[in-house]
Amino acid sequence: MEAWCFSMSNSTSKFSIRANSSHNQSIGLLGGSFNPPHSGHLQISVEAMKKLNLQQIVWLVTPQNPHKQIKHYLTIAKRVEMAKEITRKYNYISISDIESKLRSRYTYDTVTHLNRIHPNTKFIWIMGADNIPLMHKWYRWHELLSIIEFAVFDREPYSYAIDTSRLSAYCAKLHFFRIRRDPTSSTMIRSMATNFL
Repeated sequence: MEAWCFSMSNSTSKFSIRANSSHNQSIGLLGGSFNPPHSGHLQISVEAMKKLNLQQIVWLVTPQNPHKQIKHYLTIAKRVEMAKEITRKYNYISISDIESKLRSRYTYDTVTHLNRIHPNTKFIWIMGADNIPLMHKWYRWHELLSIIEFAVFDREPYSYAIDTSRLSAYCAKLHFFRIRRDPTSSTMIRSMATNFL
């Protein structure tokens, strides 16, 4: 028996807001280190476009994830280049390293900035369920939940993490979507690459 406590559905350096839909549009933000970008990122983006009725998705390539201790980071320029290459057939996905320009690694700062310069745009933060257990450690996470909606995509074994996390009291702020799971992760890819060196 499934016990979701939130709603569930079964079903460049600076990106530009497209001129043909500049007012009251919805844009998905998928943040991460993308070290490296992979098919799992693409899958979530494709599903988000279908389920959230978005006009655009922006991959926000962060200089460094403050909650992940990664020994070997590709340069942000290389990660942006790889992200552009993997998304080249998806014209609704833009790549941005705006966080390096803002000199910030924090989602709260990025969202606050984007809301300020694009007041007529509705942004939706897209993430995998594997982020749930650590989200209470995010910078100003209480306030973040009040300034942007979250679309959380299922990713085992984290599907039920919300029930035991500090976010359980904020279920109404999170919208959960079950999708076919892609087991690929950046961690897996880095591990495989290391084994072949």
